[in-house]
Amino acid sequence: MTPASDSPRTPPMPDDWTARTRTGKRMVRWMLTMAMAALLIGTVALVNRAVQQNTERCRASSCQSNLKQLGLALCQYAQDYDDTLPLVSPTGSASLPPFGWALPYLRSSTVLHCPSDTANHRLSYALNARLFTREVAPGVLAGVRRRNVEEPSEVRTIVEAGPPDDGLLDPYREQPVARHGKDGSMIAFLDGMVNSSTHSCMYTNPGKHMWEPKTKPQGANP
Repeated sequence: MTPASDSPRTPPMPDDWTARTRTGKRMVRWMLTMAMAALLIGTVALVNRAVQQNTERCRASSCQSNLKQLGLALCQYAQDYDDTLPLVSPTGSASLPPFGWALPYLRSSTVLHCPSDTANHRLSYALNARLFTREVAPGVLAGVRRRNVEEPSEVRTIVEAGPPDDGLLDPYREQPVARHGKDGSMIAFLDGMVNSSTHSCMYTNPGKHMWEPKTKPQGANP
């Protein structure tokens, strides 16, 4: 005969207690699964946001590079033509296509398209029409001489624009396109430098001559 054990026996657990224990474990596992899923979704969202921001920064940098090349092309053209800006045609003359003057100075015509221009416009940029006001032939306008303009580093010259893709933007009636989120719109100035602006780009204060070039007095700096 087996001797009786001195240790007390554990009484059997009631069935309802066992069921509650199993239910509690399931709830804990479910809560842990949901927490891990939420953490994973949040991590993916943060990664996607960072990737999108980095992609847009790359696009903005590419757009800035495009405008830098266009600004340098304009400076080179002016150096070749007595410091005068090119002839343009607001009516779309076949002999003076938009930015046709720039092509000899550019590596590729892809410079004329901003990577953030998802509408696939023919041109992503336009010249400030206030720099081309002297009509030299029907439908043909001549540009100003750079050396006659005061503070060329303050005069907006090439900006981001949309339709009608004619290569000219009249700041009295139109506004540059802001394609780069918090960076706003990229702008090339008459001295060839490029910067971004988040402020309203409409012509509002002629005293600052950001659009309207203020010319020097005759004989001041021939």
